[in-house]
Amino acid sequence: MIRILNANLKWFFGAKYERVFRSSFILMIVFIALRSSGFHINIAPSVLALTTTFVTIIAFVVVLQSDDTIEGMRGQLMLPDNQLAFHTAFFTALNAYTLLTKTGLLFVAYIAVSDCTSFGIIVFAVCFIVSGFITYTIAFRSEKRSAVRHQISRTRHSFILYLLRYLTGNKAYLTNTVVLWVFCCVFAITIGMSGFDAVMPLGFALCCLNTPLGVLLSSDKTLYRKVQSLPGQFRTVLLPYAAVVMGSNLIACGLYLVSWQLTAGNVTALMLAIAAFLSTIGAFLTVMLELYFPLLDWKVESDLWHHPRKYVVAGVLMILTVPLMLITI
Repeated sequence: MIRILNANLKWFFGAKYERVFRSSFILMIVFIALRSSGFHINIAPSVLALTTTFVTIIAFVVVLQSDDTIEGMRGQLMLPDNQLAFHTAFFTALNAYTLLTKTGLLFVAYIAVSDCTSFGIIVFAVCFIVSGFITYTIAFRSEKRSAVRHQISRTRHSFILYLLRYLTGNKAYLTNTVVLWVFCCVFAITIGMSGFDAVMPLGFALCCLNTPLGVLLSSDKTLYRKVQSLPGQFRTVLLPYAAVVMGSNLIACGLYLVSWQLTAGNVTALMLAIAAFLSTIGAFLTVMLELYFPLLDWKVESDLWHHPRKYVVAGVLMILTVPLMLITI
């Protein structure tokens, strides 16, 4: 069991456990920054329990449903080792990774800005372990899929079909996209009720922050190598890929505008034009980054999703919204 645990810890944290020190340093900086800010808020145990459970489940699902994790687990399960020892070691390593890189940020924020109590720490620990164990059990038993590997050169629109099959075969991608759409609706309702109409265009930039669609090629290194070998990449890859991303952006912006209409009730033709313009720009920026600046140096797919590159498109779009905000005032 110790051998399996060490192997998985090195897989998650690096050969020399370098990510442990990097993540610990980040947590320390976050704690010092929040503590020194003087910001204080009372966090009820029920709120801490719900947020801990939600963050843990999402973090576990993202890791367990990534292709590299599935292939790695299948390879280890083929070894003549005790099944219980394997699952205990893998679950322990995944717990450590989730705590240091995801849920740990929530715990650090809790002890930094609220009155930390022993009961709150117990609530956090219990919710973290129990929700992680249940998610691990369900995800492992229900995972039946195999990686989708199809030729991309049959028809003109085959790459679009490949992307759609790839998305429908990855539940985490669809879940993340739906969560983004819900967040856009909540953002529209929040600023609509508060009366900050001038910042309304910023919501369009957030609608185009779709991490799964932004790393489709980077998450599948085999696919990226095949794409690089294709002739006429502009027609066979860039346009179909951009069409899928733009479609997702338009859906997000459409839901955002519907929520705004229901809250503020003043959707104009200019807002529709801005949504279409930013969705198009965001789609092509996303595809260009994937084609010419792919993220191939990663070990765990969850790291790929949290790479700072994903904020480039949203940052550019936010800069473009500055003059648009002045127009809508």
